Amino acid sequence: MNTKITLAALMVVLLPLISFAQSCEEIADLTAAAINEQSATLVEEHLSDDFSIAGQSGPIAKLVLGQLLAQFGDKVLSHKVVSKEMIEGQEILTYDFVYEERGSTVTTFIFDKNCKIVELKLFKMEVKTMNSNDSKVDKSTSKRIKIPFQLLGKLIMVKVSLDGVDRNFLLDSGSPKVILNSNYLEQPDSLRKTISSSKGVNGSVSGMDLHRINQLDFHGIQMKDQEVITMDLSKMEKETEDAIHGLIGYEMIKDYDLLYDYEHLELVLIQPEITAAYLADHYPDAEQVVMPLKLEGHIPIVVSEIQNKKIRYGIDCGAETNLLDDDLYEAVKGTLRNVEVDTLSGFGSVRKEVKRGEVESTRFGKVMLNDLTTVFSDISHINEGYGIKIDGLIGYEVLSRQPTLISYARKTMTFILK
Repeated sequence: MNTKITLAALMVVLLPLISFAQSCEEIADLTAAAINEQSATLVEEHLSDDFSIAGQSGPIAKLVLGQLLAQFGDKVLSHKVVSKEMIEGQEILTYDFVYEERGSTVTTFIFDKNCKIVELKLFKMEVKTMNSNDSKVDKSTSKRIKIPFQLLGKLIMVKVSLDGVDRNFLLDSGSPKVILNSNYLEQPDSLRKTISSSKGVNGSVSGMDLHRINQLDFHGIQMKDQEVITMDLSKMEKETEDAIHGLIGYEMIKDYDLLYDYEHLELVLIQPEITAAYLADHYPDAEQVVMPLKLEGHIPIVVSEIQNKKIRYGIDCGAETNLLDDDLYEAVKGTLRNVEVDTLSGFGSVRKEVKRGEVESTRFGKVMLNDLTTVFSDISHINEGYGIKIDGLIGYEVLSRQPTLISYARKTMTFILK
């Protein structure tokens, strides 16, 4: 009888420990799935309040994890436990993660007593963060700058002088920073993985680092003798079948009103104080439809309507088609035409099937735009990465329909209807 009581008591003690170990391994499984989905959504609720990664902790660490998974550009093929140990109430699980590109990598999870991830060591890395004070941009002395561009598909390609040599850059207002293609730069050998706080909204990116330039001149707007973010843009080059030496981001254009004129393949940067006079002079007979914007970080947000449903769109000239979160598909499918399944790919190696169709009508203020090509996909990595809340993105499909002026200073978007 005493033996049975002792065994029963022992099982009471062991069962929570068995359940704990199993649940922690399940969280590790979720982490592998999150890497493959390029989103931290699956593991967010399993992170402790003091979660740390790459030397960062708390809210910043959670932001780094979200950005890291969105930028990772690799896929977990398999993972298995290598060792387990319990130290001061924390469960430490060491795994062998086998990636499609990186191969075998040691990954360590540290869990608290509630099976929340206290620390995650995916691989050897360091984090370099950049903020607006890390780069200095010298404005042009010109009140207006006319910049001719070419269309690379539906992307805006402009000429930029980099250390005295003219190069092809893409204009990407969705990128907060200037970014250089690391494939055209001499880089020292390094085993580290550097992740920056900057991330474009076009898709996943990887291999980020910093490179010091002598001078970058974008039609009189300059950066001199400072470090600039670099990343591997080779997959983007493969998609566009053209050489891309970098991206011109928000930090180079934020002090100007931007007039997009796709008909004449021209971008005009205008000092805000002369914009009204410029429009009156160049479009004297045109109707101007002005809509308010909300600027969250570097992303301007405009509210539109589809079937009387309010849609918060972020504006990004680097978006080739409109993008809506896939959660909204059911709500707007009644206005869709020519729906088909397509394959969406970003800068990373992960490709996924998405729904694509033409939204019959979208209202911006009093302007109705018809048949806007739209892709439905998960955009949680955008909202997580920037700490914003949008329903989707608009770019070429909207900006090219008419001359469109974006004013960061006045927080307005203006359609110029000729």
